[in-house]
Amino acid sequence: AKSAISLSVLHSVSLKIGQSQQNWHQEYHIQVSMCKMKWEIVRQDAALLVFHDALTSNSIHAPLPRDSTLRASFEPEHLLWCNKEVNGFFHTLVAQQAEIFNNVNALSAFLRFVTPSTGADLVISGNKKLSKKLPWKVSTK
Repeated sequence: AKSAISLSVLHSVSLKIGQSQQNWHQEYHIQVSMCKMKWEIVRQDAALLVFHDALTSNSIHAPLPRDSTLRASFEPEHLLWCNKEVNGFFHTLVAQQAEIFNNVNALSAFLRFVTPSTGADLVISGNKKLSKKLPWKVSTK
């Protein structure tokens, strides 16, 4: 079984988490130009997060661990999406329970999961240029 949720991207310069205001840091956002993305969990042997770019039909696939608690923390009300255009690119950040970071200098991207119970996080990372060593897979529908 799989569940898919369409999320509108918020156009904002700053990200509000709780009472604090965080500024955007250009080097920490994945470069995806889009106006809407679909957030999808595919529950098979290992869960899969799929981010769909509505403009280009590209998909970013991020495998999830089999930790059911971690999977359960991925509820849409816990996710905050923001979008900002920097140097012609749209930078998207998923905050609170999950964050997508991109280091443009190192051409690496990673998806970080924060478990609410312990506050510990799990990092899935890799270099986009070395796709075989990377859990991220960019595909076109």
